[in-house]
Amino acid sequence: MSAVAHAAQALFFSNPDRSSGTYQHLRSWEFGETISLPDPFGFTVKTDKWEPWDD
Repeated sequence: MSAVAHAAQALFFSNPDRSSGTYQHLRSWEFGETISLPDPFGFTVKTDKWEPWDD
């Protein structure tokens, strides 16, 4: 998972394709939404206190 603070989003990349070096799935959440990570992680992350920053 990656936080893109200037865009106020969290990104979750999954299903890597080793032959192409890319991920087959991308899920995003806006700051303020609760992130629900799938198994094998199986937990949630609250982002209601996350704030974007300026470069």
